[in-house]
Amino acid sequence: YYAVPEQGDYGQPGSEAAVRKWLTYFDNPTNGAGTVDQQERFYRVNYGPVTMIVLDCCNGIDADTSKDTSVGFLATASGCKAPDFNPGSAQYQWLESQLADAQTNSRFTFVSFHQVPYSVGYHGRPYPGDTQPGVPTRVLTNLFFRYGVDAVLSGHDEMYEHSQVTGTEVRPDGSTKDHTVHIYDLGIGGDGLRGVNLVSNPYETFRAHEDAPEQYDPSGVLTNGGKHYGHMEINVGTNAQG
Repeated sequence: YYAVPEQGDYGQPGSEAAVRKWLTYFDNPTNGAGTVDQQERFYRVNYGPVTMIVLDCCNGIDADTSKDTSVGFLATASGCKAPDFNPGSAQYQWLESQLADAQTNSRFTFVSFHQVPYSVGYHGRPYPGDTQPGVPTRVLTNLFFRYGVDAVLSGHDEMYEHSQVTGTEVRPDGSTKDHTVHIYDLGIGGDGLRGVNLVSNPYETFRAHEDAPEQYDPSGVLTNGGKHYGHMEINVGTNAQG
């Protein structure tokens, strides 16, 4: 939860037009929450034993209609319709209901949104050190513990980083157990653009820069390591216990 000055615009001019353009190409599920403009901006997809929840954590305040910056973490660019994600918001309440259902009815729950919550990079700094931080999305971490989310898939910092954050899951029957949420920064398209140690991340368990450095043969061919342009693949299979 961050209160910030009006001049801290988050998005670029025209960002809302870009979102509308995006949604002409992709038919996302509706969510039944939020406003008409927000129906496809956060959503859930079930795929076999997996629930995938996609959030829009790019703020929530429409700078054209409200000067109240007490909700969300940055004042948005003019005309932005992005939903709020803080406790009490429509998106937060929707998220909690979806996580509770997935905890009971799915074997695995993954959540994806843009700004990675934990990072050693540029966007691991809190506001006002960074004008587009991932830090405010940590307000969701307790929900991820509570409902046993397996992994969070994010980006924003241009590197590959894996963090593990440990808390307590509350099962549907009221019992509790230790639970680890795996958090991945998959912003590897920038090839380490923001992979420096600007801040501390005590939850980090792997980073390509430190743990898989690039190695070249005498002719200049990459033989091992590197930042690995591309994507992350998650394979779900059946083990010996079924």
